[in-house]
Amino acid sequence: MKYTLLVFAAVLGLTQQAHAGFIVYTDRAAFENAAGAELAFEGFNDPALLNEDLTISANRYRSTSSLVSEGAKALSIFESNTFTVEFEHDVFALGFDLNELNSSHLDYLDSAGHIIDEALKITDVWYESTFFGLISDTALRSFSLVGSGSSSAVYGFDALSYTAATPVPTPPTWPLMLVGLSLVLLRCYKRT
Repeated sequence: MKYTLLVFAAVLGLTQQAHAGFIVYTDRAAFENAAGAELAFEGFNDPALLNEDLTISANRYRSTSSLVSEGAKALSIFESNTFTVEFEHDVFALGFDLNELNSSHLDYLDSAGHIIDEALKITDVWYESTFFGLISDTALRSFSLVGSGSSSAVYGFDALSYTAATPVPTPPTWPLMLVGLSLVLLRCYKRT
């Protein structure tokens, strides 16, 4: 009986992990395809693209940066300054482009408790645009990028895509629970 309980606990643990998961993307097209939901778009320093359902907290280094995904409309920030985006509604998918990453690295963290050390690192090609995307099973209300503290290193941030109020569809966890219950019943049947 104790083995039966152990199997059921293991399956239940797998189910809980599936609920609290996230997937990281480095390709924008793959991210947008996987999101499967309408994405809002924010182009920084471009008044035509500014949206009112998010708040940005950052100390600006300069107002434009060339060659960031959508052109010259990027937000440039020192690595020593934390960059935070707060959403007015639940977000289940977010992605953005980064360039001029001459800093050592940037850590990612968000309101759902996801922490990715060195999520974005220096690239080999100067001005190369790098994409970072994340799809979460748990709703997000904010995320931050935190550098290692250099006061001279600068990165450009642009082309933020994020989900509207509808959640991103995630695989159901009931198949895992069904397998666990079947194992428990089979074990009980063999004992009798």
